Amino acid sequence: MLFRSQVLLNLLLPLETDACLDVLARVELDPELLAVPVTALSGGQRQRVALGRLLRQGARLLLADEPLAQLDPPLAARLLQLLLQLATAPRGLLLSLHRPDLLEGFDRVLGLRQGQLLWDTVPAAVTADQWAALYASGRSEEHTSELQSPDHLVCRLLLEKK
Repeated sequence: MLFRSQVLLNLLLPLETDACLDVLARVELDPELLAVPVTALSGGQRQRVALGRLLRQGARLLLADEPLAQLDPPLAARLLQLLLQLATAPRGLLLSLHRPDLLEGFDRVLGLRQGQLLWDTVPAAVTADQWAALYASGRSEEHTSELQSPDHLVCRLLLEKK
């Protein structure tokens, strides 16, 4: 049971140590973490282990819900570039992000609010009014302003590579 909590096993079953070391390097994790229980990792390290699992799965559609939320901005940008590189035909990438500054490289951005599509466009075409509509709420004006600030925006991204 101890092995199930180790990063190495979380990345890949059956064990392929060389492949795991490669994945750890790609997500910028220290190889010494191979023997560390996942429960001992920071939130950002856990997110990178999850990204490593995603890399190893080789799926045609890569799905990730806020995969960069607990990472510092430079590392988040580098790992997003890694995901974008992986998302070439026949693969696609669907992400939920809190970081509109990471929209570059996406072909398409969708604004979803309470299950409704508010807009579907290219990232450069999203206006301040569209962001405001996405985050409009019945909350106090002060709280609404905070939610609408660039640091608190949430967007749904869809990358379609043909």
